[in-house]
Amino acid sequence: MGNQPAKPGDYVNTEEIVVKNERDGNKIPCKVWKPKGRIRAAALFIHGGMFSNGDRESHSLVAESLAAQTGIVIITATFRDGSSTTYETGKSISDLIAVAEYLKKRYYNEPFGVIGSSSGGWFALKLCNEMDYGQVKFCIPLCPVSHPHARAVYLNHCIQGTTPLSSGKDLYYVRHSSAKAQEILRSQLQFFVSYKEMAMASEEVQENIHKVPTLLILGSADANVPAQVTQHLVETWASRTVIVGGAGHEISNAPPADFTQSYIPDVERFLRSVLKDEPYEPLWKSEKRLAEG
Repeated sequence: MGNQPAKPGDYVNTEEIVVKNERDGNKIPCKVWKPKGRIRAAALFIHGGMFSNGDRESHSLVAESLAAQTGIVIITATFRDGSSTTYETGKSISDLIAVAEYLKKRYYNEPFGVIGSSSGGWFALKLCNEMDYGQVKFCIPLCPVSHPHARAVYLNHCIQGTTPLSSGKDLYYVRHSSAKAQEILRSQLQFFVSYKEMAMASEEVQENIHKVPTLLILGSADANVPAQVTQHLVETWASRTVIVGGAGHEISNAPPADFTQSYIPDVERFLRSVLKDEPYEPLWKSEKRLAEG
């Protein structure tokens, strides 16, 4: 690597695979991100994309950072979302269960967790509740759309230029433009075809049924997922909540470059607490120490 600074991707091996959903035969393209150093856990990372976009490559910066810096084997998947199916079919969660079962079988000696970004956060919470008690050891939602109905209400306020209270006081500290809000709402309605379905889906993740230890990561200036959308998670799911000051929804796609704002150290501390293991030292730190003698 010469004098070039090390990047997380330099310390990760990747592998393209296909996982078969035995329930209906669907073939799910996946990518595995394996740290070159010590492995301490395995996790399914569920991409975001307004419930109808994204694939196994969408959040590569987050996947490789988590693998290289926290020692988690990450698998990402191009599962069926609103681009090819709808909420009522159950095909999305069926695909995700298939990928989770594959990963648990492949790394049967390692604790299994679920991580979800943006709309993938809802899928992560849903998966935690769908799997059997004790199977999921940790959950990390990143800026999750955990209450699709509340998000749709917020988007409509953005579109119409209205406020959520008759007093005229705007409870949303940040807002999307009308055009952006319409784009997101259209995409969300590809998956949830009605507001009734959004309300049902929101209710499904109101409770952490299996009491899975959960690290909730939010941006304080997130115009995509304002605080009103995630408040129930803070109250009913989160073992720990991290709010990155001044950060928007971009942190769900890549950890902040500024180390003082990065949530990776928070993930490390959370995993150490949940897994009750030793602090994880990224491989490049070990190599640097050896080089320095």
